[in-house]
Amino acid sequence: MNIVVVGAGYVGLPTAACLADTGLFVTCCDLNSDRISRLSDAQVDLYEESLESLIVRNLQAGRLFFSTEIPQKSDAYFITVGTPPLPNGEADSSAVFAVAEKIARNFVGNELIIVIKSTVPIGTTDEIQERIQSILTQRGQTCTAHVAFCPEFLRQGTAVKDTLRPDRIVIGTQSAFAFATIKRIYADFSRNHDRFLQMDSRSAEM
Repeated sequence: MNIVVVGAGYVGLPTAACLADTGLFVTCCDLNSDRISRLSDAQVDLYEESLESLIVRNLQAGRLFFSTEIPQKSDAYFITVGTPPLPNGEADSSAVFAVAEKIARNFVGNELIIVIKSTVPIGTTDEIQERIQSILTQRGQTCTAHVAFCPEFLRQGTAVKDTLRPDRIVIGTQSAFAFATIKRIYADFSRNHDRFLQMDSRSAEM
């Protein structure tokens, strides 16, 4: 499978490296061209235990790639960009919407799956679902959009361990197709016990 992770920070980078280490082909994207250039040379500018060795191993194996451009084709797109607080205390989800809309404007395929891992206000996933389906329709695309919310439970410093051995994997979607695909993506993280919890997106956001 081919996976795209948008956002090369504390959530996106460990997610991309761990998914690649299970045998998936992963492209990690970020607008920061300097960061992407350093990561392509296996220079990691944040500390997470075992992260650098994972990146080196999967770069050398040809399973992990870094880019400033979001590929037009992918089995699933993970959005892990920041949602910093606004002056009024609310989360600024503008980057999440911008990435989702950019993906929808350029996507080529029949089934578009977007997995949001950024922390967002309740109802954001439903709103993004409506927006990107509208964009696809305006483009004359007949493909179906599936947007899921999968919260991250990563602790800074142990993000790799928390990704590889999660105590639960929450998948917030009512799409059977999206659920089955995301479950396949995370299969290697849930080999000993079924850690998957399916619910609607608003419950997952909560």
